[in-house]
Amino acid sequence: EVTVGDSIGYTITVTNTGETDLDSINVVDPLVQLNDESLDLDAGDSRTYEKTYTTTADDIGDLENTVEVTVADLQAEASAEVSVVAEERPSTPATRYYRLTLNVSPEGAGVASADPDRHRYESGATVDLSAEASEGYEFSHWKIEGEEIDERDPDVVMDGHREATAHFDAVVEREEPEAEPRPDISLTKTADADLVEAGETVTYTVLVENTGDTDLTGLRIMDPLLGPDWPKIIAVLEPGERVELDGAYEVPGDFEESEIVNTARVVTREGVTAEDSASVSVQVTEKIDAVEPEAPLPHTGGNNAAYVLLGSALLAAGWILIRVRA
Repeated sequence: EVTVGDSIGYTITVTNTGETDLDSINVVDPLVQLNDESLDLDAGDSRTYEKTYTTTADDIGDLENTVEVTVADLQAEASAEVSVVAEERPSTPATRYYRLTLNVSPEGAGVASADPDRHRYESGATVDLSAEASEGYEFSHWKIEGEEIDERDPDVVMDGHREATAHFDAVVEREEPEAEPRPDISLTKTADADLVEAGETVTYTVLVENTGDTDLTGLRIMDPLLGPDWPKIIAVLEPGERVELDGAYEVPGDFEESEIVNTARVVTREGVTAEDSASVSVQVTEKIDAVEPEAPLPHTGGNNAAYVLLGSALLAAGWILIRVRA
C-alpha cells in the first residue's frame, strides 16, 4: 500500500526461456513509459529494466501495472498490483511529478520537442515546446488540452498530466496566373519645317511604336494630307518594334490659311489606337506684276554739246535785241 505522491519502483525482467535466439523483441509498459522495440536475447539470456512511477490522486484505489512482451508469434505479459490510498504522511508531502505527452498531426509532418526533455516533470515546472515542419509541410498550431495555440514555441506549466499535439498543414504550391496581355501603341508625327510659303513642300515623319507586351496586327496608319500612297498597312508589329514612315505635302499656291494642322492616326486589329498632329505656319507672299519699260526715243545724231552752246548764244542775242529797242 502506498500514498498519493509515493514513488513505486518496478523491476521488469525479460528472459529467453527457449532454445533459439530471439531478435527485435518488443517490451511495452505504458505506465512507466517503457517501449523497447529492439531487444535481442540469445537462448537463456535475460534483460532487466528498473523503472519508477510516482502515484497521483488519479491512481487512488488498486493501481495495476502490466508489461507486455511480444516477438514474432510469441507473447507474454506480467502484472503487478499496488493499492494507493489518499492518506497524507505526517512528514513533508512528497514532490509530485507529471507526464508530458507530445504528438504530431499528421504523422511524419514534423517534429515536436520539449525543453527540458524528460519523462516526467515536477509540479509547477515550465516546459518550452517547439515544432519544426518536415519538407512539404508548414506549422499550423498547437493543441494543448483542447486549447489551440498559434505560437510555434509556447510554454506549458506542469500542474498536471499534459498532452500537446503539434499540427501541420501540407504546403500547396500555387501557380501564379499568367498576366493578361496589355496591347498598347504610340504614334508621333513631326514636320521638317516650322514655316513655309504657298507652293512649297512639307515633309512629314510618322513614327509608330508597339509600347505593349504583345504583338499588334493589322495596323492601319492614316494621314489625310499625304496622298494616294496612304493609308499605310503593317501586318505585324512586335513589342518594342517601331516603324518610321515619311510623306510629302505640297502647299497649294492659292492657300489662304495661316497654318496647316495635319493629324495622323493608327488603328489595330486588337482595338488600340493612337494619333498625333503636326502644325506648320504658312507665310502668304503677295505677288506684284512686273511693268515693261518704255522704249527709248530715237537718236538723230549730232553733238549734244554743240547744241547747248548754240542755244545759249541765241538767248543772249535775243536779250540784247530787246534791250536796244527799249
